[in-house]
Amino acid sequence: MTSEPPMNESELSTINQIMATLNSRSFDTLPEDALRAAREHREQIIPLLIEAIQEATVRSKTGEYVEENAHFYGLFLLSEFEAKEALPAIVDSVLLPGEIPHDMYGDTITEKLSGILAALDSDPFDEIERIITCEDANEFVRWSAAGAYLHLVRDGKMTRDDAVARLKHHLVIAIENKSDPIAQYLICELCDYSPHEAEAEIRQAFAEDLVDGTTISLKRVEESLKQGEEYFQEALSRCRPTGIEDTIEELSKWASFNSQDNDSRPELAVPFDDEDWDTEDWDDHDDSDTIRNLNPKIGRNDPCPCNSGKKYKKCCGGN
Repeated sequence: MTSEPPMNESELSTINQIMATLNSRSFDTLPEDALRAAREHREQIIPLLIEAIQEATVRSKTGEYVEENAHFYGLFLLSEFEAKEALPAIVDSVLLPGEIPHDMYGDTITEKLSGILAALDSDPFDEIERIITCEDANEFVRWSAAGAYLHLVRDGKMTRDDAVARLKHHLVIAIENKSDPIAQYLICELCDYSPHEAEAEIRQAFAEDLVDGTTISLKRVEESLKQGEEYFQEALSRCRPTGIEDTIEELSKWASFNSQDNDSRPELAVPFDDEDWDTEDWDDHDDSDTIRNLNPKIGRNDPCPCNSGKKYKKCCGGN
């Protein structure tokens, strides 16, 4: 194995400038030049991005709010670079308790983490399992980890039966531990597979009042079971891309880079359609109808489906 030749003074200066730019405390504009330069110096920049995530993790663990942003951009670039060696550091950071992962990565946790984990983890997918089984982890982080299985199935890295078996196993543990809301999030993910193998456990979770009907209803589960393969295939077709193909293209869609309010981690500029969360539809629809517009995962910044008018993270999602 050959090591990389040492950088000359000019290269070192360039690398330092890239990291300094990425470490800016502002989200007012996307640092496109620095991101492009990072691509050109991929091998030299990868260990520095991993170090940035590790440093941010250590500082966040002490209660400090990390204002610098190299760890945020690093998460996207490392995924784009398919730097599997970065996964343990990434997982350590998202396993920090409470709201810390959201403070570090914003809406990335609910919108992109599933695909990033699926892109960087390898069979037997120990890091994904580590997140799901961590009872101290943020519930949305665990939900996103469970969502990584659908990416793996869609991408041919895991069979449907293996994914269902793993999710069912975790659901059994959640039921035993009376773990709400993780039980309902596991059911949300299981539902995509038309999971007849886990029907008894899902009904048990509902019977034991471990599931909030505004997040997922038993009727939706029954519809999934009724439609079978058709429901599963539709879920696969809706599965978002795995990993990050182009960091600049991805982040240019985020509202925070086009906003005057740059005090928090970026939020996606995704329009919200209230019809997606019209829970009355589940009570009133004709059972013979095929439901095409299936409920997506709730983002923490989406309006709460209970119609309180609050963001989900400030309402049902904060319980």
